Amino acid sequence: MDVKFDGIFNFFQQTAIERGWPPTPIEVAKKFDLSTANAVEQCLAVRAKLDEFTATVEIPRQEKMAKESVKALAPAYAPRPADIAKYTGRNGWTDPHDRAIYYFYSALNSYHRRTVDYMFHDEMIAVLPETEAYLYGSEAAKLPDYKAGSRPFLEQVAAETTEGCKTDREKVMAFLKLIANPKDSPYRGNTMLFPRFLGGTEEEVLKKSWHMCNEISRSLSFLCQICGMPARPVFIFTDPVYFSHGHSQTEIFFDGKWNLVEQNHGLLYPRKDGYFASMVELRDDPSIVNSRSDVGGMLALSSCCFKSPMAVVEYRIDDVARYNYLWQDRAGLKYRTAGMDYQEVYGDCDFLDDSHR
Repeated sequence: MDVKFDGIFNFFQQTAIERGWPPTPIEVAKKFDLSTANAVEQCLAVRAKLDEFTATVEIPRQEKMAKESVKALAPAYAPRPADIAKYTGRNGWTDPHDRAIYYFYSALNSYHRRTVDYMFHDEMIAVLPETEAYLYGSEAAKLPDYKAGSRPFLEQVAAETTEGCKTDREKVMAFLKLIANPKDSPYRGNTMLFPRFLGGTEEEVLKKSWHMCNEISRSLSFLCQICGMPARPVFIFTDPVYFSHGHSQTEIFFDGKWNLVEQNHGLLYPRKDGYFASMVELRDDPSIVNSRSDVGGMLALSSCCFKSPMAVVEYRIDDVARYNYLWQDRAGLKYRTAGMDYQEVYGDCDFLDDSHR
C-alpha cells in the first residue's frame, strides 16, 4: 500500500471501530483533500482490500476453529412468553424510534404480500429484554418434527454437502462454502426456469442461486434442521440516517448455543474463547467485530449493525403449509421480462403445488 492509501485505509477502519460504521466517500474526501470521484475510488479500493483480508485471514481462521472441539454449553430454560404476540411483527418494538426503523425497511419489501418472505415481516419476534431469555434459551432451540422423505431434494443437498463431516461445526462450514459460492454450486439450474426471480421454495432458491439474503437464510435454516441442528433466519435493521443496511442472517444452534452466520459471504464471528458469537453476543461485545482484520468491510462487519433493532423468525420445516411460495407477482414478472409474456419465459408459476417443495 502507498502512503496515502495506507492512511485512508487506517482512517476507514479506525472510524468504523470508534463510531461503529465506516466513513462515507464525502468524509474521506474532506479528510484527505480529495475530489469526490477520487474518494469513491479510494473507498472501493479499501473495500477490495478488506475483502482480501476476509478471504485470506478471517475465513482461514474460522475454518481452523471449526476443526477444534469445545465443551458444549447448556442454555438456560426460559418458557415462551405468553404475551409474545405483543413483541411480534410491525408493532414488536416498544421503542418508537426502533419501530420507525422497522417500518422504513418493511416499506422497501419488494415481495408479494402473501408470500413467505413478506410474511416474515409480520412474524419476526423483536429481540427485547422481554423476549431475549426465551429466544436464546433451550426452549427456542428445539428441533422441528421433520418427516424424512418430505423434502427429498433438500435431503440430497444436505447429505452430499456434509458427506465426511464429523461434527456440527464441520457441517456448518460445508454449508457455508455451498451457500456463499452460488456460481459454483452443483445444484444451480441451467435453464431459463431459474433466472433471478424473487421468492420460491427453498429448493428453487438453491437452484436459482441468487443472493437475496432472506431467501438464502431460510434455505440454510432448513438444510441445518434436516441435519439435526436448530436454525432460524434473523434480521438486523440499522438506522438509515447514518448507515442504511437492512440484512437477514442466520443463527444456527451448535456447541450448545446459538451462533450467527453471515451466509452471503460464508462468515462466522469467532470469540476469543474458542466459541463463535451469537447476534446478541455481538451486540454486547463490539470487540468481536472490531478486532477482525476486515472490520468495516462487507455486510455486518460494523459493530453498529448489532446495536440496531434485531429480530428472530421461528421458521420451521414442519410448519410450511401456511406459507405461499409464489415467485413474483404478475406485474413484477412483466417488468422483469421487459413486456414479454412472462409465462412463456417463466412457465406457469402463479401457483406452486406441493411437488415444488
